[in-house]
Amino acid sequence: MGVCRSWRAIGPTVPAYWKDIELTAPSDGALALFRSRLEAKPDAPVSVTVTLYRRSYSNVVSDVVLPLLAPHIPRCTQLHIRAHLDIDSTITTALSSHPAFLLETFTLAFYGERRERWLAVPLPPTLFASTAPRLRSIYIRAVDIRTTLPVAFADVTTATFDNGRMAELAIHLESISTHLPVLMDLTVIGTSCPYVGSIEFMPAIQRLLARLDVMRILMRDGIPAGLLYWQGLSSMRHIYTTDTTARSLAKLMPHVWSHVYLDARVPERGSDQEIGDRYVLRYVSLRTGICRSLAGTLPPHIESPNNDLPVLPGLSVLHDRLYRLEMSAHFWVKLASRFTIPPLPACTEVQVTLSRHITLAEMSSVPLQLHCPYLRAVEVTSPDAVRRCTFGDISNLIVSLFTRVETRVHVALRSVELSEESAEVADWIDIARS
Repeated sequence: MGVCRSWRAIGPTVPAYWKDIELTAPSDGALALFRSRLEAKPDAPVSVTVTLYRRSYSNVVSDVVLPLLAPHIPRCTQLHIRAHLDIDSTITTALSSHPAFLLETFTLAFYGERRERWLAVPLPPTLFASTAPRLRSIYIRAVDIRTTLPVAFADVTTATFDNGRMAELAIHLESISTHLPVLMDLTVIGTSCPYVGSIEFMPAIQRLLARLDVMRILMRDGIPAGLLYWQGLSSMRHIYTTDTTARSLAKLMPHVWSHVYLDARVPERGSDQEIGDRYVLRYVSLRTGICRSLAGTLPPHIESPNNDLPVLPGLSVLHDRLYRLEMSAHFWVKLASRFTIPPLPACTEVQVTLSRHITLAEMSSVPLQLHCPYLRAVEVTSPDAVRRCTFGDISNLIVSLFTRVETRVHVALRSVELSEESAEVADWIDIARS
């Protein structure tokens, strides 16, 4: 990594130089700069990220990077290490040598394939010399947690366990419950679905699930049956899953049973290319606060009648209980052409979020309408900047989105500026300026 002479002179005067340190290449220059930044303020709190996960980098990590990093662990507020599986035990041993008095966030992620063994290394109980009093958030990838977890994780409230490509790993809820007694937010990521067993006979797992506020289950083979069919799961405030099979939806969606609100505002993050075919649907009970989030990818686009398309995940169970819908332009253009949306007889309020990347004409061209016979209010909002439209533009949008209703629909505008141009507005629509 080449660094010009002027930057070498200016760098130490910039707080980020010694506060947020990152190493992403094993070159001599990069390692020298890494050392210089670590030693610039040896007593100041520091955030360190090491991303060297290729097998060819393993010797550099074990022989050079770890000896440089280890003495600075006591002052790390954040520590993120991404390395190759071949040196997992070397890294965990090095991380056990010093206490982490200031550490708040920790990532330990291993990548690649092993040559000589197939078992993942367990985390030693003495990680960080069993001392990390401020540690609250962890991300652990391709590590065996079947039997034990570090004592230093005792105060962690947010945890992600990612099996990576280690097919033999599984969710070990009993171990998590025992070693993370105050955990509130749990994410599990993996490939195959583990056998959980009958939770009714596992009090440790019951205690864990009872205290969790959020659980994200991102398993290729779906939610384990033993977990899915446990009755106590219905009281968990928020479950986020990629399992949108009929089996799982039939069990999960009744948890959100009354006065349902659907947030289908697909995040943009700048462009269609960055969004891709991913989506998230959030179903929330406005009475209980129970939330079920469904994440997925769009099915292939098929030119076929609507009745040949799948129903939008979750609506087959909750369509007659949906009270409020919030949807984005991206949701409408991308999802409405891939799914069918059944009639929404309880829906009285809809919010439509516009996008600078999608025109009103594109939204109006979607060959689908929402059937909300008791619709009363629609809010059209532009989050990015003031959108300039005519009365006719808004009227055409509403007429294209909804089938006609017998009563008048009040349309409120937020950050949408109407021109003075007169245009014919459908007789069942009242448009109010923002």
